[in-house]
Amino acid sequence: MKNIITQFRLLAFIVCITISNFGIGQPLKPVWISTGDYVAPTFMLETPERYILGTLASTLKPDGNMGDPFVDWGSIIVSTDKNLMIQDSIFIQFIDDWYVMIYQTLLLDNGQILLTGRAFHTDSNDYKLGMIWLDESLNQLHHKLVGIENHYIDPSGAIVVNQAGNLVTWGHVPQREAVGTETPSNQYFFIEMDQNGEIVNSLVQNLDGNPYYLWPVGPDKYHMWSWEYSVVQLNADLSHDTTYPINLSSEFFIWRPQPFNDQSYFLLGDRHGDSPGILQLNIAVVHVDNEANVLNSFMFGFDGELATGACLSSIDPDILFIGGTRREVDLTLIDSTDFNQIFINKTNISGEIIRTSFYSTNGQIWLGNLLATSDGGCLISGGYYDFMNHPFTHISDAFFLKMDANGIITSLQTNKTPLKPTAYTIHPNPVKEKFRIQCATGQTTKAMLYNLNGALVQRFEFVSDFEADVSTLMPGAYLLQLNRQDGYMESRKLIIMNR
Repeated sequence: MKNIITQFRLLAFIVCITISNFGIGQPLKPVWISTGDYVAPTFMLETPERYILGTLASTLKPDGNMGDPFVDWGSIIVSTDKNLMIQDSIFIQFIDDWYVMIYQTLLLDNGQILLTGRAFHTDSNDYKLGMIWLDESLNQLHHKLVGIENHYIDPSGAIVVNQAGNLVTWGHVPQREAVGTETPSNQYFFIEMDQNGEIVNSLVQNLDGNPYYLWPVGPDKYHMWSWEYSVVQLNADLSHDTTYPINLSSEFFIWRPQPFNDQSYFLLGDRHGDSPGILQLNIAVVHVDNEANVLNSFMFGFDGELATGACLSSIDPDILFIGGTRREVDLTLIDSTDFNQIFINKTNISGEIIRTSFYSTNGQIWLGNLLATSDGGCLISGGYYDFMNHPFTHISDAFFLKMDANGIITSLQTNKTPLKPTAYTIHPNPVKEKFRIQCATGQTTKAMLYNLNGALVQRFEFVSDFEADVSTLMPGAYLLQLNRQDGYMESRKLIIMNR
């Protein structure tokens, strides 16, 4: 990797957590991620033994604005047990010499965890889909960059699993006459892969209506919703089948499809109210079948308040978790932050509320997402902005809460315990012959590899990127000591497997 990377202050991030003694009726404390710059939650995933929590993070410029896309951004991934006690954490900014921003995670059939996002190369200005496979301890097993030969693509970074169990991703194909001269087009690309990332089908085609989300609605078709209240329907091979309008009131502003079961899914969005002198906004939920017929619709809101950021998750076919952020807004005080609260409604399939739970703390907070969990509760992600102490910057934190089946939500305490940061990316680990190590500071690192008897078996020096060959070493556990030029030190366990 060329020595072009500015020092990335995020590498000194602090993950702040508090853990209470777990007992019946006693709420857990949150996972709270603070870097001193900008952090926002991206995804949550439940595995049989753990929760996997993800954020995007950016350094801020001296004027308080966010850093440059990709170059100043990275992803913090945290693995916890079912009591929200942190087990492992990693920081990811690269796949090989491509910057990557991680947006999504999936639990694969073999138990591995797949991270996906947009990858960008600074020399060529090219984009690809970035894919990283992990185990539950966040060890990187392998990685891949995916594109379409002879095409310049702008991937969404998203991925879905179709009825056959394959992975499907999509995005735009902008027009490009020369580097830096990309212009939007109505061309889209689609790639279908097996769960190891091997491409089984790819397609580039024109689609009208600006469709923005893909979802399989059966073994032989997909739906893509557009901003123009129409559905673009694709065939099993991802080719365009038909486009048709949907019977949905223009009062609804739909921006987020949410899968539910094999026969139907939900659309989430906003519906504007018209209270005199008050901007009122409610959360809208629309239930549609696989033919895009509206089965039901309902709303949640609070008189004289904004209710935004609709999120929905479900495991039980009869129970929904639907949430958002509520706050009072007077049109004469549009930036008022006097009241700010997350709410989660536990409802039945028709939207009838069974229980409502609230969460608030000092400062501005907003709901990121919800994830129904196997214990009958749900995970909650959110963002936090300290308006009083940082009124003119984008400084923000990310937090993750747990709501149990009784509606009790994680409580925030002020005594936060710092977790030592992970500045280096090492993959794969375990390793057979070679592993790659990366650090985003652009400073020299001296690395020493020790066996468990304390004997030095290998040393090397690198700046940002190095591939180490351990093919001559015996299988077993080793200690990798990393000493960076600025005095930062880190120790990592390296596992060498049988060849």
